[in-house]
Amino acid sequence: MTRQIWEEVCDSINSVLNNIALSDLVQRGTSPCGVQSVMPIYLDYAATTPLDARVLMAMQPYLTEVCGNPSSLHCFGQAARRGLMRAREEVAALIGASPSEVFFTSGGRRR
Repeated sequence: MTRQIWEEVCDSINSVLNNIALSDLVQRGTSPCGVQSVMPIYLDYAATTPLDARVLMAMQPYLTEVCGNPSSLHCFGQAARRGLMRAREEVAALIGASPSEVFFTSGGRRR
């Protein structure tokens, strides 16, 4: 993604965040325990992100069947590499980039 596009995305996000009222951060409805109440909306995506069901479906084979280091030359690694390349192509198509511009990182940090 080019720097200009990235800056436009950040500006859009900041604009949305600056216009959110505290009342927008809650939903009225039934809580997980069945009580009618104000339900908080989860916003701590820096800590962990709820997994979308479609992501789980797409990842399921790589969590249970295809286990290999995509950098390895053996067949297990090559199967994982094909999945990684397919994911890179799909993400690139979604954001209008070329697959060579898409990098996946773990996002973890050590303390």
